[in-house]
Amino acid sequence: MIFLKGIWVYVSSTLAGFFMFATLPLGLVTAQKLAPRGKSMVSSLMMGLAVGTGGMMTPFVGSLADLFSIRTVLYGLAFIPFASIVIIYFFPEKKLREQPLVG
Repeated sequence: MIFLKGIWVYVSSTLAGFFMFATLPLGLVTAQKLAPRGKSMVSSLMMGLAVGTGGMMTPFVGSLADLFSIRTVLYGLAFIPFASIVIIYFFPEKKLREQPLVG
């Protein structure tokens, strides 16, 4: 988005927001399968942690952008999703496969 000008900034921001939040239902369903007895609690925790973590990280990322540059910080933030691959690797696969799908 740094490289765009005019109306394309708004279009790309809208698309980025859409695709970032498009994964939220998948995460909620996965969490609910891991804890089937407390589905509403798990949903609340997932959404609260997602929004809360984003809100708490904003000042930190802003401080880093002031120290370095916004471009450098955004390039660094682009690698954070790769850390989720490591976390997903340790998810209990067997437990998810044993539960029947409700449909």
